[in-house]
Amino acid sequence: MVRGCATLRGGFFRRAFAARIGLPRCSSVTSGANLKKEAHALVEKWCRRRPRLQIAVAWYTADSDVQTWQHACNEDALFEIGSITKCYTVALLAVLAERGIVALTDPIERHLELGSVANGELRGITLGQLATHTSGLPRVPPGLKQGMDRENPYAHLTEERVLASLARIRYRAPKKERIQYSNLGMGLLGQALAQAVGTSWYEGLRTHVLVPLGVLDTHHSVSASEQGRLVQGHTARGKPTAHWDFPAIAGAGALRSTAREVAMFMRSVAVHALGDGFRSPMQPHVKTRSLEIERGWFVAPAFRRHPAIHWHNGATGGFSSFAGFSHPHDFGVVVLANHGPSVLQLVVTGPPSGRLAASMLVR
Repeated sequence: MVRGCATLRGGFFRRAFAARIGLPRCSSVTSGANLKKEAHALVEKWCRRRPRLQIAVAWYTADSDVQTWQHACNEDALFEIGSITKCYTVALLAVLAERGIVALTDPIERHLELGSVANGELRGITLGQLATHTSGLPRVPPGLKQGMDRENPYAHLTEERVLASLARIRYRAPKKERIQYSNLGMGLLGQALAQAVGTSWYEGLRTHVLVPLGVLDTHHSVSASEQGRLVQGHTARGKPTAHWDFPAIAGAGALRSTAREVAMFMRSVAVHALGDGFRSPMQPHVKTRSLEIERGWFVAPAFRRHPAIHWHNGATGGFSSFAGFSHPHDFGVVVLANHGPSVLQLVVTGPPSGRLAASMLVR
């Protein structure tokens, strides 16, 4: 996610989903009506303490299309999805790699004009390393705080400034594969893919991923006529806060979407609707002793009777989000909320909406 804790170890995460939350071990998914009833019951108490909370939930099952439930907003409400955006950027990489436009082994200098700003080892970072957070790059661009608006921390960055910041990195290529979560790395991947297709990152994503999947209500920026659909974000304490803008590292967290659209995208990824690039051994994938990332998604390994779960979370200053799916059960759930920034509050620990996402997924 753009801020928060996407470096959770797989063991902790799977225990949080099952043992720590005390969920029953189920082999089937309940009906849509029961899930809506459960969603309402779980969220109701939390909403009393957060009167400005708006929350949107979407899910799908093996025998149903995407279904939705909302609290205090419409089904077409747009939320910032934060770092779930990274899964879209990696999807674009997989599609372009399948078509031979790029390769996971391409060094970034093949697609980005680095000039004299980066040392030799940094130039050799591959697109695959950026997609799996194994490049060794820092979490954010060096010098981010210079001129930063705390309520909109990435808005002042330009692509030129991001590339220039690479000169400030004392970079040494990692000697062994290790996951080090990096918004900078994913932002650079988005820039490289944009250069490869000769357009902006979002236009490339829309052309090669969103339109083919029929996911047409997912946006980088929201037009003036659609501003009324964009939900107001709030801090974790309920204070209204600014929306975040990503003019330079959009691939790391720029998207705004509805819960239904995120679920549609997620299901398409789960069933490989984007083509052979997702079945190929060359798909972006890494597994270390503590974490696994596949196609841009973190993988919580199978635990007891629960299957493996592919998941990602996201947070901006005023929003929290979670998306996860169980491929063997053809089941997935998305939870979007207009309070940030703690995704742990939303997804893993005690508050009702966290129990909602977890309880729906482990069935």
